[in-house]
Amino acid sequence: MTKTKESKSRRKIFGGNLKFSFLKKKPVDPSSEAAYKKLRKEIDQLQEEKAVAQSKIEQMELEKCVEKKAFIKERDDLQVEVTKLQRMIEDLKIQLDNAQSELEEAKEKQNILSSIELCKVNGWLWKRGVKGPTGRNWRYRWFTSENDGRLYYYRKGIIQLIPRGSIDLERITAVQDLPASEENVENSCFNVVIPSRTYEMKAKDEEEKLRWMDALNHLIYWAKRKASCNEGHVLCTDEKP
Repeated sequence: MTKTKESKSRRKIFGGNLKFSFLKKKPVDPSSEAAYKKLRKEIDQLQEEKAVAQSKIEQMELEKCVEKKAFIKERDDLQVEVTKLQRMIEDLKIQLDNAQSELEEAKEKQNILSSIELCKVNGWLWKRGVKGPTGRNWRYRWFTSENDGRLYYYRKGIIQLIPRGSIDLERITAVQDLPASEENVENSCFNVVIPSRTYEMKAKDEEEKLRWMDALNHLIYWAKRKASCNEGHVLCTDEKP
């Protein structure tokens, strides 16, 4: 039998209205559509949550940027303040050093004046002349040291002592002991040397000479130290004559 004959035979058997199921669209399962919509809704919700989270992240980054700028500004302001304070500290340290130097200088001056006062000496000595009617004769003079750094000498008057001169202790370069000789039998002579002159002195005996020489050396030391202090160059050495 041919194919055409078979088709006609089938249409005759089934009444000519035969429809094949594989050619017709299958109905949608209501349960599958609901699941789809549920998934779609969940996806939309997640998209919204993602957008909110992304917005928060951007806001946080913006706030972080603003906070960073504020932090940098605050840090810079603090650094400026620290620099000002450091300058103030340095200025105060300089003032403190100056005050300490002034205090040390004042103490040094007071120490010098006290030492000069303690070393103060006076008494009678013979001083050999270099001019005048008596020439190189010995002249009896009263010598006394003063706080102004000078050794004054006077001659005896009828009522009071008459000033005859002074020696600047600071200018004394040497106090020389002279050995015994025919002219210096008592071994009581010594010289006081300054750049422009040598003063020849004689005490009553050797013991008195040594006392004067020791006192003069101490006075010279403190007079030079006082002058150095007044010039702003305090002697550092504590060595004494």
